[in-house]
Amino acid sequence: LFDFQGDLYGTHLSVALVAYLRPEEKFQSLDALIAQMDADSAQARTVLAQ
Repeated sequence: LFDFQGDLYGTHLSVALVAYLRPEEKFQSLDALIAQMDADSAQARTVLAQ
């Protein structure tokens, strides 16, 4: 739901898994987690744009 700014409360959603991005990982710091989340987001946007 990138860039969505509405209210989905009470709405039923369907989810489709379209690509595997990476395995589960433990992070040494909050900053490392945030950096990986940003990278994951960028990769997911690329995959979904195809």
